[in-house]
Amino acid sequence: MEDYLRAVFMLSGRGEATTTSAVAVHLAVAAPSVSAMVKRLVAHDLLGRIPGHQVTLTEHGRRHALDVVRRHRLVEELLVRALDVPRHEADVEADALAHAVSQRLVRRIDAYLGSPTGCVRGQRS
Repeated sequence: MEDYLRAVFMLSGRGEATTTSAVAVHLAVAAPSVSAMVKRLVAHDLLGRIPGHQVTLTEHGRRHALDVVRRHRLVEELLVRALDVPRHEADVEADALAHAVSQRLVRRIDAYLGSPTGCVRGQRS
C-alpha cells in the first residue's frame, strides 16, 4: 500500500499524469494489480478517482504519502551519510528498510541527521 501512495505522490510531484498505467510502469507491476490496490486505497479514503483512469491523493492520502516519503528519504540519507552506502544503492535499500522503521526511530534518525530538508538526490522532504 505504501509503495502505491509513494508512487502516486512521486508521479504527481513531477507533473506527470497520475494514471493507473503510469503507476503500473513506475512500480513495474501489472495493471490489474494496480486496479485492485486503487480500489482498496479509494475505500480507505487515501486516493480519489478522476476521469481518464487517473488517481489523486486525498488529503488523508497526501499526509500518509508525505510520511512514507519522509521515512524513505531519512533512511536513504542515513545510509549515505553514516554508512557510506553508494547513492545508487541507498535508494534501493531504503525501499526495503523504510517500511520497517518506527516513528520513534524516524525521530531519532531525523535528530541524528540534523533534520535534513532534502535527500541524497537533492529532492526536498
